[in-house]
Amino acid sequence: MTITKSIFISIALMLVMTISKAQTVTWSEDVACIINTHCIRCHNNTNSLAAIPLTNYTEAWGQRLAIKYYVENKSMPPYQTLTGKATYSHEKNLTQNEIDLIVAWVNQGTNEGDTTLTPPTPTITPLTSQIITPDLSYRIPAYTVPNIVGFQYRCFVVPTTFITDKKISEIEIMPTDLSAVYSVFLYSDTSSIPLTLDANDVSNGYENYSNIGSPTAKLLYGWVNGNPKYHTPPNMALRLDANAHLVLRILFAEDALNKTDSTAINIKFDTSASRFIDIGTLLNHNTNLQNPPFVIPADSLKIFYEQYNVPTDISILSASHWAQKFCINLNCFAVTPTNDTISLIEIEDHEDLWSEGVYYFEKPLKLPSGSVIYSEAEYDNTSNNPNNPFFPSHDIYQGSSDTTEQMLFSFSYLPYQANDENIITDTVIHQLHYLNCSPAHTVGIADINFQNNFLIYPNPTQDILNIVLPDNNKFSISIFNSLGDKIYSEQATSNMKVQTSNFSNGLYFIQLKTQNKFITQKFIKQ
Repeated sequence: MTITKSIFISIALMLVMTISKAQTVTWSEDVACIINTHCIRCHNNTNSLAAIPLTNYTEAWGQRLAIKYYVENKSMPPYQTLTGKATYSHEKNLTQNEIDLIVAWVNQGTNEGDTTLTPPTPTITPLTSQIITPDLSYRIPAYTVPNIVGFQYRCFVVPTTFITDKKISEIEIMPTDLSAVYSVFLYSDTSSIPLTLDANDVSNGYENYSNIGSPTAKLLYGWVNGNPKYHTPPNMALRLDANAHLVLRILFAEDALNKTDSTAINIKFDTSASRFIDIGTLLNHNTNLQNPPFVIPADSLKIFYEQYNVPTDISILSASHWAQKFCINLNCFAVTPTNDTISLIEIEDHEDLWSEGVYYFEKPLKLPSGSVIYSEAEYDNTSNNPNNPFFPSHDIYQGSSDTTEQMLFSFSYLPYQANDENIITDTVIHQLHYLNCSPAHTVGIADINFQNNFLIYPNPTQDILNIVLPDNNKFSISIFNSLGDKIYSEQATSNMKVQTSNFSNGLYFIQLKTQNKFITQKFIKQ
């Protein structure tokens, strides 16, 4: 009996040790693959945009607490838009499992593991062209970044125009110094404003904080470090208007002082494409604002709303936004005539410096005629906003300098054709892992997915709002109007309905709270 008991205990201990070992997250087997894939392009020792290299275990160990903090808060990698409601191609954020693995690695003691299993560190090489025979190729004159503190925005006009419309199918942008250039935006513009601004600046190009300084500019493409070349879906092409100027707007990094860059652009045309992609700022503070004027008073938080009525069936391929230092949250979504809500772009804790530029959907989104595109953006003009350049604060007005604000949403779109919504614009969603590596472990999440189990419908609503609640809890439900006034409250333990027929038409917020958790969602009363 004693021998049997001893054998049982020994086997149990071996199982516990095996399970414990299986759950130990290490640099070699798990974290190096994630860092190599998502971080090395900027955090390296050779041509690095970021000051902190993470090319090996020792370097990562030294930054372990910072890595955990920025990853857990989803600040890094810098990809701002939320992806739970819309799916974009080449998403740069980490999966929840990748985040959990890094957090577990730090919490467990930052173990290196078996060094023979460590994957090789990526080699950072200069960018090479993926467009073999471009129809337009241009390299800006060598530009040395002035010794001025802070990020610097510089616009360079491409000395080429065409007398007829052109169909762009591919675009690639290649800085020569990846440690100096954070992002590059390509615009087209039919006005002479860029030429005038360029002529009035004695140095190469001209400085402009927001877009390229022209109200008629169209954003064709946005490049940030690590982006592949852009290509349009089959039989579609971006419209380059006749006599339009191309302008590169380059954001030089904060520590790029005295560095020299000569960014190149390559463009491929496709004369066979039969469908033109248009780009339009369908929502802006000049024509679509629902609660004007666009003024953010000193020492205040302000939310603005815009809307646009879609006149014909369209397919939307991408979304982009423009807001500056005072914007802290923004959301843009569409509501169809059948009351379906389609998320377009949503960003919490907005930071204009980290804008991706253009977010491309995995598949075109169909917006039927009669749909309404809504946007809302919250601005913080108080001393609590670390980006506020003024102390004490003062009233902020619309404009394109770093001391003004904007609220713009642009889209690339074209007339809808049957089955557009089934076209896969790009097969790559999550960034492909370097050398096809894969972490050895999976870290589960113990808590229920609180957010996904709280549903409201229909949205917009007319008479009744149905509320689906997570199970086995007691909840406090509150509804606020757009001014922040509480107009409804209730305690509930199961799914319920709220009569909304007496609510005024407009935007509302519903808050679900239990113990130390709370969620706020938005709905529209029509």
